[in-house]
Amino acid sequence: MAAGGAGVVVSCPDGDVTTQTVADCEASVGSVPASCEATVGELEACMEAIGADPCVVYTAPACQILIACASGTP
Repeated sequence: MAAGGAGVVVSCPDGDVTTQTVADCEASVGSVPASCEATVGELEACMEAIGADPCVVYTAPACQILIACASGTP
């Protein structure tokens, strides 16, 4: 199961990362700002980059557009 499974919290140097359930992930799509230009392909590339280490989400180049969208600065 990716990143340890739903609900798993991993403490990372840049902050905690909680693995969401599929339902939570799908529900969070509605909170993405309309100005976000990330594509599904970029999300998939980020997920591949993360692999089994959720801490990589903060540093992987493939995830930076998603981090920008989440922070509201795409």
